[in-house]
Amino acid sequence: MDPRELLLGRELVEAELLEADQLRVALDYQAQLPARLEDILVKLDFVDEQTLSEFLAQREQLPTIDPSGRSIDEELLSSLPRSLIEGHEVLPYRLDEETILLAMSDPADLRVIDELQFLTDCKIETALAPRSAIRERIERYYSSLPEPPPPPPPVEEQLCQRIADPAVSALVRVLITNGVVNPDDWLEAFEREGGEIES
Repeated sequence: MDPRELLLGRELVEAELLEADQLRVALDYQAQLPARLEDILVKLDFVDEQTLSEFLAQREQLPTIDPSGRSIDEELLSSLPRSLIEGHEVLPYRLDEETILLAMSDPADLRVIDELQFLTDCKIETALAPRSAIRERIERYYSSLPEPPPPPPPVEEQLCQRIADPAVSALVRVLITNGVVNPDDWLEAFEREGGEIES
């Protein structure tokens, strides 16, 4: 058990935002399923997510941010790996000179802060936001992007589709698949010999 999370639980009880029995239940739950205490408390409906976020912000003396009602720097967001944004559920809001304002639900996650600093060569300032609000804003941003074009078929498939004779196409496919013929070499030789290629 992380002593910092136990301390947080006790502070929530002292602040009368959580019952002592609820803390025990959440800690038992955490012992069976590794997860952050904050996430467990919210999932079990013991503490409202917004209330918890405000409590943590006051406790850590961090600013809060409302992801739903604030514009984000889409150019900055698009320049960062989607896997990092979705995987860590963080939302970069703006870049001021050499500083990125980052909304996150867990400002103690120094791994993601270090990773972003390394990727961007910028200083990272954090602001607290509820995890569900960050997740919703990330989903809204990525769902607004146009669908990427489907990847082209493999080169050998493109080449075989251009051959007029099905028997020759099947033979070439077997030769390419078994590594007997390089697709680029085959196409060059095929065209040099005047082979028929469908347009």
